[in-house]
Amino acid sequence: EECVQLRAPDVGLEFQGRRGKAERKKAVARYKPSAILSEGEQKVLALADFLAEGRMGTANAPIIFDDPVTSLDYKRMGEVASRICVLADTHQVVVLTHNIMFASTLLGIRGGGKKHRAKFYEIRDDGPTKGIVGLASEPRSDTPADFEKKINVLLEKTRKADETVVRDALLGGAYGLLRSWCEAFVEQEMLQSVSQRYRVNIMMNGLAKIRADRLAAATAGLTPIFDRCSRFMPGHSQPTEQLNVQPNLSEFEGDFAAAKEIRTQYLAD
Repeated sequence: EECVQLRAPDVGLEFQGRRGKAERKKAVARYKPSAILSEGEQKVLALADFLAEGRMGTANAPIIFDDPVTSLDYKRMGEVASRICVLADTHQVVVLTHNIMFASTLLGIRGGGKKHRAKFYEIRDDGPTKGIVGLASEPRSDTPADFEKKINVLLEKTRKADETVVRDALLGGAYGLLRSWCEAFVEQEMLQSVSQRYRVNIMMNGLAKIRADRLAAATAGLTPIFDRCSRFMPGHSQPTEQLNVQPNLSEFEGDFAAAKEIRTQYLAD
């Protein structure tokens, strides 16, 4: 099952343990895998073997992967990342890697609706002191749902605000969050994370998931909302004729509701 999930080569497995020896032997026809398979194929086969052994045990101890995608092609890289994220449902998983594409893939899968609690660390040096581990700023991975929660908090504060200046400031912040909501929706769901801010890689395997027949309608509805967000958000330069125009609560609630409806229609089965 693990070989199928990771697209590992089809090999014969001989269980020496059945003859009193606690080991397994893998073979391709009559040959050792190292004589036939590439380094990447051997790596993914070893991963499948390791994951299968882990499933047969009952312990839920943490599992550590040290650069598990070395020598793998980018397609298998995504499959390994998906398998690790599934493993994180039942185990604490620690992944050490130098591969920015693999790190981005893991973060992208985690941000796509999965409820894993994750932290992003960086190992660096400070002159003669080596191996300093500290929390790092991971690539932005907030989802539309995350932004909706933040927007709802600001809306609640806006409804309770008595002063006009305070209400205007809160609405400006809400429009800034709605603009980020639009960007997250476009990146993660409309374009299926093919291209994302703060990430250098292009995820080609997401192209087939894009609902091209719904792009035009979603774009037409979302663009004017995004434009209004850009006009009202803090720090954005305003044209002269708009300098004294401030958003009001009912307008924002209408834009927010319209944006969520566009998302609902785009994602509907």
